[in-house]
Amino acid sequence: MSETRAKGADEGMKYYMTKDMYHLIMKLVILGKIKKASSNIYAYELIDHVARHIPKYRKDKMAIKNDIYNTLSKFERLGYVNQQKKLSGGKIKNFYTLTGKGEKALAESKKILKDAMKNVAKQLEG
Repeated sequence: MSETRAKGADEGMKYYMTKDMYHLIMKLVILGKIKKASSNIYAYELIDHVARHIPKYRKDKMAIKNDIYNTLSKFERLGYVNQQKKLSGGKIKNFYTLTGKGEKALAESKKILKDAMKNVAKQLEG
């Protein structure tokens, strides 16, 4: 394999790994924000929240707009969130609430992440 091709493959793998990690973090941030919302929360609030809390997206929060809508749709199919259409500010908006199943998934995911990070830290210490 040529050096140029190997470098391209390395960059592709780096992007693939980084993208997966950001998507995992984004999913947890979305579920956590929906849980903390005192009432229903709508998608644009989630886009804004993710952009503020994940540095990669601070400069271009609209770059994740489709990812967030797709994630919310998947969460709804899985039964983690409920969606309700409401009139707000003269527009119909999709508001989301966390279900019991979603709360359980969030709690389990947080535990898995904490345990994994402890183990990864030990492995990296070598």
